[in-house]
Amino acid sequence: MLKAVAVLSLWAGVASAQGSLSRPVFPNKRAFVVLGDAVGTAAGGPLGGTTLLQAMRASVVVTIAGDNGIDITATRLQTFLPPSGTANDYEFGNPEGDALIISYAGLSRSRAGGIPSELSLGAGVIRRHTSEAGRTRDTWVGRLGYDSDPFSRWAHADAGVGFHAFFMPTNTRSLLFVATLGLYFRIG
Repeated sequence: MLKAVAVLSLWAGVASAQGSLSRPVFPNKRAFVVLGDAVGTAAGGPLGGTTLLQAMRASVVVTIAGDNGIDITATRLQTFLPPSGTANDYEFGNPEGDALIISYAGLSRSRAGGIPSELSLGAGVIRRHTSEAGRTRDTWVGRLGYDSDPFSRWAHADAGVGFHAFFMPTNTRSLLFVATLGLYFRIG
């Protein structure tokens, strides 16, 4: 009887070890850092032109309660094809600048755990370049972003695809829209 219990215990130990190795479970993260790079396009107002740009961002996300958190993001929007158009406003029509944005983060955890996907909605300040050399203008900026479930997951990091939209004012009582799609790398 004692031999049978010992053999069953050994088999149960081997089976449980195999189960944990075949399906790794990543611990839930309470805070993580996001580094991202994206390409995007911007259009503003009914007579504004279209531009192509690069968006670089660094974020810190902290879980507050359950699946709710705060996202603090620093973003640099840099145009490589400047705005064009016959009636384009170069004071407000250029989205290029540096932004600091505070957002609500809705976190969606997967069954594997780890760093969750994130839906963020927030606002902040952007220092935009003007048509006059060396002069900048501070305006408000709104942000809607989504970082999807990662396509690659490691023990303390992952990588995936993110979509972010930014909204800024123009002087014609309309909005300048920026939409970006790119890759992110998260560490937590």
